Amino acid sequence: MSLKTPTMTARLANIQSLRGIAALLVVLSHLLIIEQKYSPDQILGPWAEFGWVGVDIFFVISGFIMVYVTQRSKGGAPAAIRFLSARISRIYPLYWLISAAILCVYFWQPGLVFSSQAQMPDLIKSFLLWPDNIPP
Repeated sequence: MSLKTPTMTARLANIQSLRGIAALLVVLSHLLIIEQKYSPDQILGPWAEFGWVGVDIFFVISGFIMVYVTQRSKGGAPAAIRFLSARISRIYPLYWLISAAILCVYFWQPGLVFSSQAQMPDLIKSFLLWPDNIPP
């Protein structure tokens, strides 16, 4: 029996699997919120709140991937600007599209959106992904 070090591709596949698990943990915690709001019968217990740890796991993995992808690149500030531009062009358009759709639903049926929030989020900060004390 041979104990070989996994190839780099296999290691990254494992990280991608962990990223998927983190996303599922977040979905679980969202399901708990929906269940508590709409269902008289509770299937998920308070243990499902643990799903929020998936957010932290996801950000740690994303940070690792960014470092891994850029570790061999040279070029200083221009390379950093290219990298940030690529990230922004991948994240913002889809986020803006989904946020705009949610905003349209809010104007059409306000009770369907933000109903689990104590107060309305700051729309400008939310669209710009600017940190706030209120969830986006």
